Amino acid sequence: MSDLSKSARDPIAIAERMQRRRTRIFMIEGILFLVWQGIFLTNNEDPGASYRLVDWIRISGFMGWALVLLFLLATGGGFVWRRDVRELMRDESTRAHNRMAQAAGFWAAMIAALAVYVLSIFEPVTPSACMHWVLSAGIGVALLRFAMLERRGERG
Repeated sequence: MSDLSKSARDPIAIAERMQRRRTRIFMIEGILFLVWQGIFLTNNEDPGASYRLVDWIRISGFMGWALVLLFLLATGGGFVWRRDVRELMRDESTRAHNRMAQAAGFWAAMIAALAVYVLSIFEPVTPSACMHWVLSAGIGVALLRFAMLERRGERG
């Protein structure tokens, strides 16, 4: 058996490759998620208007993506990989990075909530817009923080 085929099945080699891939995916997802929020921020909702079908689809897309990203943050991703690979990927430093990222997401959500509260003093803010901004800040910051911590850990 060649060395290449042995390393392809070696759980440690697989876990290292998957950790690098996960870091890239979390970074890209975090950036895309935050950039995509520009669509919602530019939408001027009329608080009394009823939702059209396109609005329901847009909101459902946001909620679905947010749920998937929350699930990835909660599990660290990799739920489709073999158990031995998953256990290697969830090492002590990764769990610590995940806790720090979730703490950063919490603080980002709290700061966004305070900002929306202050904004609501000067301009009416719909409850759905408020929740959207708070969720977006919390999830986006947590994803980016996790990816940055993991990237730093890979380098050194």
